[in-house]
Amino acid sequence: MATVILGTGIIGASTAFYLSDSASKTAPSSIHLVEASPKLFDSASGYAAGFLARDWFSPPSAALGALSFDLHKKEAQEHGGYEKWGYSSSTATSLVRRSGERGDAWCRDDRSRAEAAAIAEDTPASDGPRWLNSGGEGEVEVISAEGTTAQVDPYRLSHFLLQTCRSRGVKLHQPYKATKLTPPSNPDSPPILHLESSDPDAPEVLIPTSRILLASGAWTPRVFKTIFPSSKLRLPITSLAGHSLLLQSSRWKAGEELERVDADDEGKDVKGVHAVFTTTEDHGGWSPEIFSRPRGEIYIAGLNDAQLTLPEEVTKRELDPKAIAAVRRVARDLMGRRRTESVERNGHGGVDDDDGRRNGNTKRSGFESDEDDDDLEVLREGLCFRPVTSRGTPILSKIGDEKLGFGSSLGDRWGGCWIAAGHGPWGISLSLGTGYVMAGMMEGKEEMGRIVKGLAL
Repeated sequence: MATVILGTGIIGASTAFYLSDSASKTAPSSIHLVEASPKLFDSASGYAAGFLARDWFSPPSAALGALSFDLHKKEAQEHGGYEKWGYSSSTATSLVRRSGERGDAWCRDDRSRAEAAAIAEDTPASDGPRWLNSGGEGEVEVISAEGTTAQVDPYRLSHFLLQTCRSRGVKLHQPYKATKLTPPSNPDSPPILHLESSDPDAPEVLIPTSRILLASGAWTPRVFKTIFPSSKLRLPITSLAGHSLLLQSSRWKAGEELERVDADDEGKDVKGVHAVFTTTEDHGGWSPEIFSRPRGEIYIAGLNDAQLTLPEEVTKRELDPKAIAAVRRVARDLMGRRRTESVERNGHGGVDDDDGRRNGNTKRSGFESDEDDDDLEVLREGLCFRPVTSRGTPILSKIGDEKLGFGSSLGDRWGGCWIAAGHGPWGISLSLGTGYVMAGMMEGKEEMGRIVKGLAL
């Protein structure tokens, strides 16, 4: 009998990856991934930042966060993650603007991202990455301990997970949607899941199903309602839209993350992959997040909109030109080339390098420019819809049969409906841990449930 995973984003692919592993009791050929979109990883799994953290989570998610971070590192070491999906350790920083508001204040409010990443006493101040121009408007503070943050390209990681699953025998149905679950004709038979394709020439697929996992991101409540129309349960998941840009800068080249230079007596890195959290008053005020990646890419996002309607299909989304323009302005302000710069020495006598970066123990100040050069190349404009919950943590749980609206008619071979959704901005970071735990819970491993006991429905 089959295990059907509805949603082939990074959460669904991660679950199939661990469920099809040789250590699993589930035959890979019995696992079915179902994806409604004609394009794979076309929402958060492909357009997210790819930032990973080990200990930036509130208590209900803390154990899952640590497990997932360690799995990201393990899989990268075993499968060549740097080459295949850009896995790299990272330094997270907060750019504190002139207003005095911390760059990471937005993520301290719910006591998740940066409260757990509170600045350690021995964490040094930083000039930030060489591609960052603070414009004399703030100071950069390191907010991550060594070895606790990292970076991946989520699109490439998602593809690796899916390709590995398919090489093991996992089946992919795309573009298909689950339209109906038919109860069995007798208790010894499994229910039948009906799949229909958006391709009018593709046949209907009927799958005798023992287990269903809902992993459709922001679309999960709609998928649940379609399959279980008589259920009175309303899944508490909504969507948060976010615009982004993927850029290239002349001040960030592929391979630079591998170079480590001692800039002062503390051995501070002046190169490497960085995450920068800051604030801006542009476009009504928002909190930009900027991440450098291997291969010379820089990702910027943070302009979110909870009111933007979730489309019926992700391919029907429409980018907001004003939002994209706002992200572009902030990118130019923080990363564009400055036309002129002045130097302010501190007590240690540091001065600017040829590329405009400080050496010695100095901090940026005194930029003098009528206009910044917009020398950033836009590689991609993006809009994704993140699944969020009001409590701020994902839902990893089995849904009680009594809540499905079928009574006891699903038969003795029914193994349940499960859910893994609502990860908010942490879907990539929590992805591998989620997949590992969900695979274990679906196979009856009680210790997995203990890891996520605070994340039940």
